[in-house]
Amino acid sequence: MAVWIALLRGINVGGRNKVPMQALRDVIERCGGRNVKTYIQSGNLVFMHEEDDAIALKALLEDAIAFQFGFPVPVLALPLEQFEELLSFCPYASKPDAEKNVHCFIYLESPMAKEHLDDAVDLAALDRVAAEREEFTLRQNVFYLYAPDGIGRSKLVAQLGRLLGVSTTARNFKTMRAIADLAGDFLPN
Repeated sequence: MAVWIALLRGINVGGRNKVPMQALRDVIERCGGRNVKTYIQSGNLVFMHEEDDAIALKALLEDAIAFQFGFPVPVLALPLEQFEELLSFCPYASKPDAEKNVHCFIYLESPMAKEHLDDAVDLAALDRVAAEREEFTLRQNVFYLYAPDGIGRSKLVAQLGRLLGVSTTARNFKTMRAIADLAGDFLPN
């Protein structure tokens, strides 16, 4: 059995798409997930599953969640190794305020090869929209953003989906580390 991370997009936000965490854990268990754990209410799951294909697991979870709750929820399924890799690639992890001001926008679609990514994304347009103190790096299927002034009023964040041309789900670095720590409970000492 492999350790999986599933990140759900758009649940329990602004009173819409309510998904209780216990009900979500039950759905994942009915789909074959074992030792299912959640972190906060925004759809962060860690579990073990026999499936070894991320696309197949994503489809299974999306179908089961839509059936259970009555609305579609985009899901990103990542094996633990890939999740840890995207954490290790973050160029802003050493910033003193990283946990609060570093955000990872992870593509919900399949990752692109680096050589195609540069052609598909207008990096100059991203630069034009970014605030003076914002820094960003695009690496494969993750847009890493350091936003020391927050993301609530960021013009870059507001236009990110259009500029990247793909749907993402975002987590701050504190949440990303907490998910990795939770997943570490599954690993032998």
